[in-house]
Amino acid sequence: MATIDPRIIPLIETLVNSGVDWLAFEILDGIRLGRPQLSTDEEVQAARNAVWSFRKGHAPPNLETIEAAVPTLSGDNQIRFAEEYTIERISQSIAMANASLLQLNRIAGQTSDTLGASNTRANSEIVLRWIDGEESLTRVQAEETLHKLPALRVALAEWSKSVRQDREDK
Repeated sequence: MATIDPRIIPLIETLVNSGVDWLAFEILDGIRLGRPQLSTDEEVQAARNAVWSFRKGHAPPNLETIEAAVPTLSGDNQIRFAEEYTIERISQSIAMANASLLQLNRIAGQTSDTLGASNTRANSEIVLRWIDGEESLTRVQAEETLHKLPALRVALAEWSKSVRQDREDK
């Protein structure tokens, strides 16, 4: 288990203060537990063959237990991980919220005729609202946020570079 590099703390505090403490916890867990190794193509194919054999009613072939070492993250690798993971998860979250809002607005905007009533269009805009807070998200806000992600990527890259450089300078 890795020790958290103190240079990560400002990013964690920023995330918590911004209301995305779930992301801060995911980053800390990722650093503590290490980054798991990806399976090789051969391992994936062997697993698929075993599932196929089992589905056909055959005993699956003996698969060797693979004890993949999970490399711990330390120093600059923690900084790079936090930078990459932050932009990846925020991008995924916003894209999923945007897709959900688009679909919900399509459903809400269907003609009443398709829903069994008179032929008038529904004038509604779906808004996501969080239970524990005042925050909400509209489709327009989600799309605007998606367009701002490149700037966030640049800011995180600059932060990552600066904290790694500070360590080299000392």
